[in-house]
Amino acid sequence: MDPVPILAAAAVLLLSGFVQGLVGFGSALVAVPILSLFMGPKVVVPLTHVHGLLMNMYLSVRNRRYIQRKRVIPLFLGGILGIPFGAAVLILLPSNALRVLIGILIMIFSLLLLVGFSYRFKRENRALVPLGFVSGLLNGSVSMSGPPIILFLSNQRIGKVHFRANLVTYFFLLNIVTFIVFFGTRVLSEDVLLLSIILVPPLPVGLLIGEFLSHKVGEDWFRKIALFLVMAAGITAFLTGILSII
Repeated sequence: MDPVPILAAAAVLLLSGFVQGLVGFGSALVAVPILSLFMGPKVVVPLTHVHGLLMNMYLSVRNRRYIQRKRVIPLFLGGILGIPFGAAVLILLPSNALRVLIGILIMIFSLLLLVGFSYRFKRENRALVPLGFVSGLLNGSVSMSGPPIILFLSNQRIGKVHFRANLVTYFFLLNIVTFIVFFGTRVLSEDVLLLSIILVPPLPVGLLIGEFLSHKVGEDWFRKIALFLVMAAGITAFLTGILSII
């Protein structure tokens, strides 16, 4: 690859690492649409998954004392169960129509939480496995596992340290499964893996800056930033689906 695209990709990944360090998610939301302007999807998708695996592993270890295993483990088990169903849904239903529908739902729920509406689950342990299942289903169908979990944690008013720790650990566990699948099916080729390694250096810089600022951001602003990012994901999914249909 020419030096210019490499430098451009490094700048994008610096930004994606910053967002990931700040709120615990959002790196793919930043990186995928921009990198897709000068890289093909067969490179961008596995590359961002490798970087997501590395960043979430680092953040999980860094925030391990704040991980709430009683939340994360049921979510992950539900997620694993949901992934094959998501793949089946993708085969049966048009992916673009799914993106439009999911984008609309994400925007609605994000907006409701932003304006102050919420419904606190008093017995949330009953909701965790089904919620993880929905996340896994979306991951297997349209590669959008994050929004259901993020919206749920925001709805439950989870403090930012536990929010980030739970989220990055859940994503790290899913990243491991995805990495194994990608590697086994050759989606992650040796060339893409090499490019992923070459583009690692910007990530820790962005992560460290994001982590530093995360400690400076108050709970309310942290929650608003997270919800705005989720809404952006919903808008992106909606527009991508609509443009593909027309």
